[in-house]
Amino acid sequence: MNPTNLPELLDILKDGDPEARWRAAEALGKLGNKSAEMPLISALADDSSEVRMAAAGALKNVGGYLAVKPLIAALGDEDEWVRWQAVAALGAIGDRRAVEPLISVFRSESPVMRKKAARALEDIVGHDPEQDLPLSALEKTDEVFVECWAAQALGEMDRERAAGPLIQALKKEGDFQLRSWAARTLGEIGCVEAIDPLIAALEDENPVLRSVAARALEEITGEEFGAKTERWRKWREEGHHE
Repeated sequence: MNPTNLPELLDILKDGDPEARWRAAEALGKLGNKSAEMPLISALADDSSEVRMAAAGALKNVGGYLAVKPLIAALGDEDEWVRWQAVAALGAIGDRRAVEPLISVFRSESPVMRKKAARALEDIVGHDPEQDLPLSALEKTDEVFVECWAAQALGEMDRERAAGPLIQALKKEGDFQLRSWAARTLGEIGCVEAIDPLIAALEDENPVLRSVAARALEEITGEEFGAKTERWRKWREEGHHE
């Protein structure tokens, strides 16, 4: 088998024995020719789990829009190694249609697979230390971290869905980094429902959280009361944003 001969590799992928098929799929991934995308997508349904695994791995390099749905389906494959490669391929492709399926993997799979899903989500959403939920937090098993990642990933498309998990995170005791991130994001999406929890956060013992909550309140309301809790409470008592 010539690992650089595209027509030969495609023929073997279709008609070779199982070992030859998975070797062909692997070679196609290394070759990186985008014309191999559809044959590799078809190979995700191969009877051999080794072929399916190799096809999913190859799609990390040659997969695009068309590969996303088949790879999402492969997240339910009976073979864990196929699922592993599908997760990695979806992260490499970076299509946001994979966010919710990857969150489901994170919720239900083994710790090793959760870490893999976390990194794929980070690849898709992007990671800015100043703005994003830290990967170290995502890798925890607490449901609130998972829900907050979902909120960040989907917030622009569904602000109402983002609000609940973010407010829950803001109220979570003992983790000022998560709470500060939630406060900042609530301000960015203009979440009116977060006004009262943000006012409450102005009395937190952590100065970073107090500062972030004040900025978030100013972004949401257009008022400029800084971190003056009593001024914000009086403003609320006057019936603003009811």
